[in-house]
Amino acid sequence: MHRVLLGVLIAAGELDWSRACVDGDHIHAKKGATTGPSPVARRKAGSKHHPICDGRGTPLHVIMTAANVNDVTRTLNFVDGRP
Repeated sequence: MHRVLLGVLIAAGELDWSRACVDGDHIHAKKGATTGPSPVARRKAGSKHHPICDGRGTPLHVIMTAANVNDVTRTLNFVDGRP
């Protein structure tokens, strides 16, 4: 569904390609494949969402990692995953 929506927005010229914003947020999560010790929540298990958005805030791509993964190490994943 996300790819379809992005396709419609691209065709309509509604995405702002002049800039992009990369962010990350910590969430508490039960232990699993994409969890790790959170550096901000006393080492409790958690995950991170890493979105990249266009200049208007439309999410282009989102990846999820363990909470202890550095944001900078995932920058190429954002570029490679962008439609």
